[in-house]
Amino acid sequence: MAGYWDERMLRDGGEVGLINDRDYWLHRAAEARLIGSLCQDQISQDIMERLAQYYDELALRSEASD
Repeated sequence: MAGYWDERMLRDGGEVGLINDRDYWLHRAAEARLIGSLCQDQISQDIMERLAQYYDELALRSEASD
């Protein structure tokens, strides 16, 4: 899953094009939630959920800048 985005970053010439890419941030949010679901302790789960929420906010901001 992460490999696709890594390859895309290289193909697109770096991260700059992804900063305003809604799908990129939504993918990162989903990835953070998946990792959180695999965590054993509540604190780690909460941190990953908070991170996912930040990624969701970045996705919304990238939509607004279009």
